[in-house]
Amino acid sequence: MKPFKPEKPAAPVKKSCGQDYGIVVVGASAGGVSALSRLVSGLPKTLTAAVFVVQHLTSGADKSRLKDILALHTRLRAVRARDQMPVQKGVVYVAEPGRHMRIKQGMIRLDKGEPVRFVRPSADVLFRSAAESYGCRVVGVVLTGIGSDGAEGCRAVKENGGICMVQDRETAQFFDMPEAAIATGAVSHVLPIHRMADAIIRELQKLQKATGTIENDVPDTDT
Repeated sequence: MKPFKPEKPAAPVKKSCGQDYGIVVVGASAGGVSALSRLVSGLPKTLTAAVFVVQHLTSGADKSRLKDILALHTRLRAVRARDQMPVQKGVVYVAEPGRHMRIKQGMIRLDKGEPVRFVRPSADVLFRSAAESYGCRVVGVVLTGIGSDGAEGCRAVKENGGICMVQDRETAQFFDMPEAAIATGAVSHVLPIHRMADAIIRELQKLQKATGTIENDVPDTDT
């Protein structure tokens, strides 16, 4: 019989932050089309992140209209999100009216689950799914809107190591959603809409420096 040899202690497990790209999740409601257009216009073509947008629309709204509007204002590729679509960096994914959008391990999932805070799609649902799958790689953004959607989502993002920012009172047409997110204590930046794209870029650059995995050629500019 061979002599017993104690096993070597297992190496500590390093908490994963998800894939080698960033995830930007954005929630907006009333007044959001203009704010979203301004936000995406400031994101560079070299952005090493995927962007996901939830905008509350009426059920009868033209499903392609928001995607087409954002496509006119961004250097990234804007697409209408579809179920089981793989996530790619450099793309703006726009949620369908009437369907929740989730991100799970590199894939988009859409469903007609119960409305959350009276809305579907829900920013809370999107933010929470991103936080659970991508952890510290998530940047959550809450823009103008009525109600409190996005507040609990911001809390989930912060609890999983990500960061959240909201549009300020001066530039938001409706401050309800940003204010609700601020009340959770999970918001790190309150910014005018024209400064939010630069803030997102800086947060992605910080992530690159911290993990050494995200490559972004965008210069660190002052706002």
